[in-house]
Amino acid sequence: MKILAALTAAAAALAGTACADTGNEAALARLSGTWIVTVQYNKDLPRAELEFSGGQVTLSNYYAEPITEDVQISKAAPDLSSFHVSYVHRYKVKKPNGRIVEYTDQPDILYHEENGRPILSVMIFEYDGRGEIVGSEYIRKEDFTDGFESDLRKKRNQRTGSSMYREPPRTEDE
Repeated sequence: MKILAALTAAAAALAGTACADTGNEAALARLSGTWIVTVQYNKDLPRAELEFSGGQVTLSNYYAEPITEDVQISKAAPDLSSFHVSYVHRYKVKKPNGRIVEYTDQPDILYHEENGRPILSVMIFEYDGRGEIVGSEYIRKEDFTDGFESDLRKKRNQRTGSSMYREPPRTEDE
């Protein structure tokens, strides 16, 4: 009886993995194409771009040369209306004192849709009391609008933070 239960559990786990892989393929298909950052802070530089293809992302206009990294999909909604995208990029920087330091970038990018328009929002954590906010946003090249701001970004970023300073309690002598 225990063997049958173990085999059933293993089959269920494999079926779940197959469904997850199918979900990842569908999510990757939604990402496929070129995405452009909506707000450009330095007008002298070309706009940053993300190009998704075959489970990889190519970052252009971030570094001297374009880089390509593998993509991971997580926290997907059943209908794939939202899911999280991430990749890991490691690079080394030589400091002025000659020491070489390794850095790791692993952004948390939220794919979501507003009024049928797909949006990639880079989620960051702000320690001013607001919590998770949207750092930058990308929209598809064919839907590009300069300065576009999603409702999610407006809602999250325009919250007021709580004060990090608290007055000490006053004593009766004061």
